This record gives sequence, structure tokens and C-alpha cells, in this order.
Amino acid sequence: MLRPFVAQTQTATTARASLTTSAIVQLAKAQEKPKPKAKRATKSSGKAPARETKAKKDKPWEARDAKGNLLPLPMETKPTRRTSFLIYFTERLPQLKGKDEFRKTSPTSGKSVVDVTAVTSAVGKEWKTLPQAERQRIDKLAARAKEQYEKDLKEWQDKLTPEDIRRQNLYYAHQRKKGKSTPSNLKDPSAPKRPQGAFLFYVQHLRETEPSTEPVHVIAKKAGERWKAMDAHEKHPFEVKAQGEHELYVQALEKYKKAVGQA
Repeated sequence: MLRPFVAQTQTATTARASLTTSAIVQLAKAQEKPKPKAKRATKSSGKAPARETKAKKDKPWEARDAKGNLLPLPMETKPTRRTSFLIYFTERLPQLKGKDEFRKTSPTSGKSVVDVTAVTSAVGKEWKTLPQAERQRIDKLAARAKEQYEKDLKEWQDKLTPEDIRRQNLYYAHQRKKGKSTPSNLKDPSAPKRPQGAFLFYVQHLRETEPSTEPVHVIAKKAGERWKAMDAHEKHPFEVKAQGEHELYVQALEKYKKAVGQA
């Protein structure tokens, strides 16, 4: 049988390098974060309480629970995968963070903080020359972490509601307007899928009537050339089928929007 030559668009995922860097920075900050001090009771001054400021209007992507607390955006609760390097870094950070060569003065607070760049560079060099036995130990921990991550990710995905997805995508749109880069929009698996066009129906017809063992890119090129050379009468059956699928899609989309409150 002829393999489909049209590649399916894959959902964009966060690059591993960026994810690891973000996790490393969070780990370093968590190590440096001081414990909150208990507030002391103060005597009343006898003055009238200050006038309450007008409550700010929630942003379109913000939502609150029954107690009025802001709910986190979905991506803020998405599980993070712990790679082999991240696990090793987590083990080494507490051992290195107190050494002078891995400290620096914060330009904002003036306090001594962990030099994340220096620590990451040092641990990276260690990682490249890690003994095989130690690497195997870390990789086993990573394999177990991956299994747990996949379970947690599935649970996170199953709990997502159309409203969660809508809020996250609204936030992404806001960030893009500010010129910031964002991941691809979240997709609702229950939303209707866009139908294929007339050309793809023609390709499907070729696969069924003219099986071939040629490479996919060769088949795609030939199909495109034949499609361009076809007249309106020859294309008509495929365009009719595509139009019918599009009408069904529009109807399904309207039902979906009503169901999730977007109508």
C-alpha cells in the first residue's frame, strides 16, 4: 500500500534545552528563597482606615474560584519532565551553591546569590565526563521520572476544559501583541477537526487506484503536477466532496462553540 505523503502537523512542544534551563533557574531561586518572616502585631493608631482602592478588572484570560482567588493558567500547572541532566544538576546544586566561585552579587538586591551560569557550566563539564556507572544510575532515575511525567501529563491533559484552553490562548494572544514569543496555542481534542481540501481527496483517490512504491516526495510532486493540469470538470467530484465535508465541519463547529459558551 502507498504511504500517505502528506505529513500531519504536529503539536508544537517546548524545546528540551529551554525547558531544562527554565527548570535550572527555578531550582536555583528556590534554594535562595528566604523563609517568610512572621508578621508582628501592631497597635492601632486610632486613625480611620484608608479608603479602599477600586478593584481592578480581571483580564480576559483571568478567572476566579468560588472564594474569589485567581486561578492559575493551565500552562502554570503543566508537569515538567526531569531529564537525566536535570536530575544530576539537582543533586549537585546544593553541594556547589555555597562555594565562592559559584556566588555573585545581585545587581538588584546587592545580596550574594547563586551564579546559575557558573553552576550550570561546571555541572555541564562534569556531565560530559561522568563515569559510566554514575551515568547509568542517573539514567535509571530519569527513566522512572519519565514514566511518572507521562502519567502526570495525561492527567493534566484530561482535566483541561475548553474554558481552560480558551483562557490560555487568550493570554498567548496578549503576549504576542506585546511582541513576545509564545508556544503554539493549546488545542481542544474535542473540537471539530478541519476537513481536507479537494486536492487531498484527489491524492486519496490516487492512493486507492494507483498504488506506488515511490518515495513520498516524488508522489507528492507528481500528484501536484497532475492536479494543476486537470480541468474544472475533472476536479469537480473532489471539490464537491470537499464542499460537503466543509459544510459538515461548519455545523459541528457551531455546535461546539455553543457547548463551550463561545457562540
